[in-house]
Amino acid sequence: MTVEIVVPRTAEELDGVRALMRAFVAWHRERHEADRELGQAAVDAVGDADLAVRALGDLATDLARAAGSESEAGRGAARDAGFGALDGPYRLWLARLGEGDDP
Repeated sequence: MTVEIVVPRTAEELDGVRALMRAFVAWHRERHEADRELGQAAVDAVGDADLAVRALGDLATDLARAAGSESEAGRGAARDAGFGALDGPYRLWLARLGEGDDP
């Protein structure tokens, strides 16, 4: 599956993106409303990802300091890369959540 990310250029396109996201969230809410455990697993996964990405940012900063840099610029770049790496797999996992797998 190939995904192309396009920046909306008009108010109409932006409204379309908003409508799509609202529909996506509503679909997930409806799908998981009956099973709170799966919903909580999804929320917990976001928290775990945030902790992991914070640790990645801290590691980048510590490595830069060990190399003699006083800058924390690497922290933000590492966090962006971490979230970027987790975004796709999380969305795939979330879409399949409840299909018989243990969260």
